[in-house]
Amino acid sequence: MTLEKIDAGAFDLQTEETPLIPALEKVLQEQTIDAAAKNITLNMMCEEVSNDQVIQVDRTLFERAISIILENAISAAPESSIVWLRIRKSGNASGNAAKADGAVEILVEDKGKGISDDLLSQIFQRFRQVDGKPLSGLGLPLAFRVSKLHGGNMSITSSSSGSSVSFFSSAAPGAN
Repeated sequence: MTLEKIDAGAFDLQTEETPLIPALEKVLQEQTIDAAAKNITLNMMCEEVSNDQVIQVDRTLFERAISIILENAISAAPESSIVWLRIRKSGNASGNAAKADGAVEILVEDKGKGISDDLLSQIFQRFRQVDGKPLSGLGLPLAFRVSKLHGGNMSITSSSSGSSVSFFSSAAPGAN
């Protein structure tokens, strides 16, 4: 299992320069069926990030991590709502430490009921589930570890009006 290999330090990360926008568009496309089942619209917005932005990632792991985050947002979002995927240069959001030049923040936002503070502090631990749905409880811990493997970070903020997941990634060397 990937999570066990990552935790054991035995995972062989295969990074490559990856065009960011096409990778995210692919993940969004893969999530459209689940979103459509709840009449949820998936929107993507780029803020100060060019269409040719490149990041240095293990593309398979990166796409899986973003997919996990979107799956959770779709699951939490009320029917007939919007889930946003926003991409911006890292450090643009208040309270975020400035990242390396070219690093990006990928923000996924839903308008679900939110996550309580006691569960929020445990959300990246294995087998923690917010709503008791019959899931494995390994998705967000895997996404969190993938962000760390790539020299990034992941955080979640939540309120009664929804949740927001930030996934930070470093850019490819020399990327704009």
